[in-house]
Amino acid sequence: MELKEISIKEKIKNELMPILKGKKKSDQSLDLLINYNFIHCRGEHEAYFQYLDAHEIMKILTKENRKFLYILNKIFKERYTERKNKIKNIKEEIPFLKSLKKEIEKEIKKIEIKFGNKKTPNSYLLQSFIDTALTPFIELNEK
Repeated sequence: MELKEISIKEKIKNELMPILKGKKKSDQSLDLLINYNFIHCRGEHEAYFQYLDAHEIMKILTKENRKFLYILNKIFKERYTERKNKIKNIKEEIPFLKSLKKEIEKEIKKIEIKFGNKKTPNSYLLQSFIDTALTPFIELNEK
């Protein structure tokens, strides 16, 4: 494992995840932190979502805090539309996105089974996240 990769993983574990889990506060808005400043020093914009744990992110997304889901939706959409050409090796994040999509789809099924195989506001929100923030970038890069 490269030193850079180890450093990024440590930074994610010790700095980003505590913020995402609500255990630590940041003076920056989440979208600025994630898409612009986290790990981006000296003007280099490296991909790093491939080091995130899809299951952990899914758990954060499915917490009761809907505001966080909207913020992450904005972050992902911006990252994979406006910012995609500014982030080096962004296609390396696709396996993470596919994994996150599968995790969220499993969660949607669990939610709907719990309510008699019916759609719920939560399942709609999660499906919308998949449809608007994940699937377009995955499909665009699989062609």
